[in-house]
Parts: sequence; structure tokens; C-alpha cells
Amino acid sequence: MKDTIKTWLQTALPNWLTLLYFEIFYKVIGMTLLTMLADEGSLMSAAAVLLFFYYVYFEITAIIVYCEAGWRAERLSVWKLFKETFHHSFRLFHIKNFPILVLLLPVIALSAFPLTSGLLNKFQIPEFLLDFLQDRPILFIVFAAGMLGLNILLFFSLFRFPAVILHEELFLGKSFQIPFLKGRKKEAAGYLLLSLLICATALFFAFICMCLLFWSLSKWPDAVDGGRAMFQFYYTKWSVMGAILVDIFATLALFAMVVTLYHLYRRDVRPVQPKAKWSARAVLLRSAAVFVMFVLLAFYSETELGGNLFSSEHDTKIVAHRAGAAFAPENTVAALKTSIEAGVELAEIDVQQTRDGVLIVMHDASFKRTANLNQKVWDTEYKTVKTLDAGSHFSSDFAGEKIPTLQKMLLTAKNRIHLMIELKATGHEKHLVEKTVQEVMAAGMSRQCTIASMDLDLLKESKSLAPAIDTVYITTFLKLDSFDHSYLDGYSVETTFLSPKIVAEAHARGKKVYGWTANTKKNMKKILRLGTDGLVTDNPLYGMFTSKNADKDQTLEFVTDLLYPD
Repeated sequence: MKDTIKTWLQTALPNWLTLLYFEIFYKVIGMTLLTMLADEGSLMSAAAVLLFFYYVYFEITAIIVYCEAGWRAERLSVWKLFKETFHHSFRLFHIKNFPILVLLLPVIALSAFPLTSGLLNKFQIPEFLLDFLQDRPILFIVFAAGMLGLNILLFFSLFRFPAVILHEELFLGKSFQIPFLKGRKKEAAGYLLLSLLICATALFFAFICMCLLFWSLSKWPDAVDGGRAMFQFYYTKWSVMGAILVDIFATLALFAMVVTLYHLYRRDVRPVQPKAKWSARAVLLRSAAVFVMFVLLAFYSETELGGNLFSSEHDTKIVAHRAGAAFAPENTVAALKTSIEAGVELAEIDVQQTRDGVLIVMHDASFKRTANLNQKVWDTEYKTVKTLDAGSHFSSDFAGEKIPTLQKMLLTAKNRIHLMIELKATGHEKHLVEKTVQEVMAAGMSRQCTIASMDLDLLKESKSLAPAIDTVYITTFLKLDSFDHSYLDGYSVETTFLSPKIVAEAHARGKKVYGWTANTKKNMKKILRLGTDGLVTDNPLYGMFTSKNADKDQTLEFVTDLLYPD
């Protein structure tokens, strides 16, 4: 084991400076190209998807090439790394490998292993899909089992990358069974986990050293508060850079062990390491290179790509999704009153029509999930709807809670909270927009309501009937041509696909942007950081808390209290 760990370190670390330069240039150049292509029409957007596909595997190829140079005890320049990666990447994209690469991409994105340090490691399953699965236990179990199986499959696929990239083998070639792993699978898994554990321990130690360094620097005689504010300043400025380095070195640790085991299990003989000879000039140049690299890393960490921009000046309102589904039955008067009492400014509700044309507040097409009646909304008379219990599925405390009409919700909200009324297009509605607008106008709430929908035709009709009522287009992906619709006053975009460009474009045109549906701190902070107009969440209380503390780092608060006790 000792020799394996030593070889792993010698594979991973000799050219560390080259890897950091590569990662910085790679991310900046790649993101710039992808953004430019995505800004064009549909043809170029398709090209952007292919480029993103290549972009992800280019980084994996580069790390394998980098680790191979470490195994061979070779010096590696940034230019040589780019050149060899470009050459080897074409081996990876053999026509027979392409189907496997397509299948591996989503698996890599959702993997528990840190296989990339770029965009793909930021990918996550949209919350609305996870919510859908969690509400259906059988589907969730199938999903969890599938993810476990995919991660196991990916574990063994890792050892195919060196063979494919370095030796021009195929993923599904004759040696797909990886004979050198026979009888060593548990050992290999143990080494991979050990490499990540050692990396995590080293990074944690580096974190402690960083905090102690900042603590020491803050202890100047003239520090007003004992250096507390100065420490927090240093920490905030350098912590994002630290997070970037964590991503890079975690990925490196994993692939360096993969390459090490690949060679050791194949009984390959490692070249003898030449003794390094350092002259004064070499030391000076190396020091200058390290300094420049940290300057570049600092600039990168301060950009949107690095993730250190925070738009704290924009007033992002919290929107209670389905009237506030975390603390009361969704889309009910009880939920709306809870949000009002909490001081929430906006609530989103869903409106559909019953068979006899009554506008009710209901999200699903069927009453099965929330009211235990397996019947479609458009096939049900209102006299049946008003007998249903929409609260017991949530809690016995809400037993007997009714499915409200739009009129009831409007009366509850008037002069107390703004309503975003989402019209659900089912194909069975009759004069849905007209009746909704009439009820809003009759309640005298045209300035206190927004009409929202995933159906552009409904929004166009709404704007023509009532120009004073704002309209919001709800979508997962926002296409560029959506900005050209004059009848839209805003956009509500799924959090995963919300970007700085979307927010900037909308605001430049005088339109609002909302992010949906965010229930985790990570997604909430993304929406807030981008400076959107609204954060749609099931838990408005947590959303308000996160909004008030968005610029606070809990880890920083803990460390500060530890180093600067009152």
C-alpha cells in the first residue's frame, strides 16, 4: 500500500502548476465559446450542445494525459498538455465509442465521483423532478436503485478511460472485461476511496492553515475589533479560490489513482525518475509562474464563471409556490393565510376549470394525490369538488380543508398579498382566460395579480383582454425568441437553466425574471445571486431567511466565532 500511495502522489503532483494553468485557460476559453454559440440560432445551439459534449470529455482526456506524464516522470508544459489532449481526444471519439460516451455523459453528471472540475460537476437534477419522484415512493426507489447501479457501472468504466485514450482501445473492445481487475475489484475500490479520503484530509488541513494565516494577518495593533472584520474580508476574498482548487484536486486525486492502478495491475514498469536540478534562474522563473497563476486564479474567482458575484442590491421577492406548500396543504386558503401571516409578498396559485366551468385552485390534472379522488378536474362538477377533503393528505390538523375557488383566494389575498395566477392548459378549458380576467377585475385586483402560464397563447389572450394585468411566461428552457413577445411582462425559468444572460436580457428590456422552484439553500442562493425579481419556493419562510442571510457564510461565521470569542 505504501508504494502504491507513493506512486499515486508522484503521478499526481509533479506538474501541478501546469494543471492549474490548463484548468484556468480551459474554463475561460470553453465557457466563452459555448456562450457565443448558444447566443446564435437553433443550428448554432445544436453546435453548442456538441461542443459542450466535447468540452466535458476534453477535460477528462487532459487529466488522463496529465497523469500519464506523471507516471512516466515527464515534465509537461501547458502547451504540450493542450496539444496532446487534442490529439488523444480524437481516439476517445472513435465512432464506435460515441454511443457509450453519450450514455456516460448524464451518468458522469450525476455521479458521486468527482470526474470533472468544470461545468458538469455543477449539474444537478432539477428540484421539480426530485419533488415529483419523492411524491411517488415506487418511482423514487426505482430511481435510487438505478442511480446506484449507474455509479457501480461508472466505477468500472473509469479503468477504460486510460486504455481508450492512451492505447486506442474501444470501450466495448475485446478487453472490455478489464482482466487486470479480476479478483482486485474490492481492492481497487478501496484505493479510489482512500485517494479521495487523503485528498479531503489534505484539503482540510490546508483550510485550517489558510484560516490561521488570515487570523495572523488580521492581528495588527490598530485593529478596531481585534481583527475580526479583516479576517472575514480575507476569508471571503480567498474562499472561492479555495473552492475552485478543491474541485480541481479532487478530480486529480481520483484519476491519478485510476492511472496508477491501471499501470500497476498491468505490471507496467515505471520509468526511473530523474533527479531535479534547480538553478537560481529556474527557481526565480518557477516562483514567477506560481505568482502569475495565483493572480489569474484570483481574477477568475471574482467572475461569474468562478461564482463569486453576488447581486445583493436587487430586491428579490419571495414567491410562495402553490400558496406555500411547506407548512399547509398546497393551493388552499390555509396555505395562503400562512404565507400572509409570515409576511410573504407574493403567492403563486394554479387555476383550472371544472366540468361546469367553475375556476378552482388546483395543480394536478386529477384529485387523486391531494383529495383521494381518482378523477380528472375537467370531468368533475363543482358540487363534487366542494365536498372533497384537500387537507388530510398533508396533516390531520388540516382535515376538512377545501379546494378553494379562485374567487375565494382573491378575496383572501386582496390588499394583503400579490397573486401570481398560473393558468393550467389542459385542452378542456372553455374561456379560461376570459373568466379569470373577469374575476380579477371584479375583485378590483388588476394591479395585485399576475397571469402566468406555460402556454403562450393563453398569455397573449390575457394581455389583449386586460393590458393592465402583467403576464409571466413559465418555462424550463427560455428560448431567445421569447424575448420578442411584446405581450409578456416577465419570465419564470426553472432554476437549473436560469443564467446571468437571461436575467440581464430581461432586465434590459424592462421585464421581470423569476426562478422556480427552489427549496434548497444552494438553489435559493443561485437565484438571489443572479439578481432575479422573484424566488419561487414551497418554503417561503426559509426563502426569506436565506434572502436576509444570502451574503453570509455559515462556515465563516463558525470559524470567526471560534477564532474571535467574545
